[in-house]
Amino acid sequence: MTVFVPAGSEGTRRCVVLSIRDDVDEITALVGSLRFELLDTVVQKRGHPDPRSYVGRGKVEELRDIAKELEADLIIVDDELKPSQVHNLQSVVGIDVFDRVRLILEIFTRRARSQEAKLQVELATLQYRIPLVKETINLLKKGERPGLLAGGEVGTHQYLREIRARMAKIKRELDDVKKVRSVRRKHRRRRSFVTVSVAGYTNAG
Repeated sequence: MTVFVPAGSEGTRRCVVLSIRDDVDEITALVGSLRFELLDTVVQKRGHPDPRSYVGRGKVEELRDIAKELEADLIIVDDELKPSQVHNLQSVVGIDVFDRVRLILEIFTRRARSQEAKLQVELATLQYRIPLVKETINLLKKGERPGLLAGGEVGTHQYLREIRARMAKIKRELDDVKKVRSVRRKHRRRRSFVTVSVAGYTNAG
């Protein structure tokens, strides 16, 4: 089957943004922060996403043609998609599809510096992946072609088990990190150090 490539490992991508809103400033800024090459923006104004493929079938086919003409290798959707929508889009356009969540995970991965941060982002990425793999299994059971993720039901089940095993290992490693951090925090408090936390959105600062 096509193995899911972890966020942060794909280098520069040539992408087309898809949205149902005119205002695409935020999503294009996120794309720019990854230094992806933005080739075009496709908009289909509508009140609600199409439940099957986010936009209508005609617009998806138009998107496929644009991506092919521009030699894009990625579609970025300015929204959070259901697993079925990801599969349906990929099956038509024939290239990778990232929704907003996947794009943000990519940003988090590239900016993670500490071992704990890297583990947390990897865990979040695997959690994001599980519904997509389950959708692949459902499609295979129905005898359908699940787009780019096809690889046989047995192989897909095995991949799901590997994801869950990796998640369990990461959680154990994070528990160990938290225990060490707790000891260090107590040590700092005993020595009267002041603790400061900084939080922000993915592109803050």
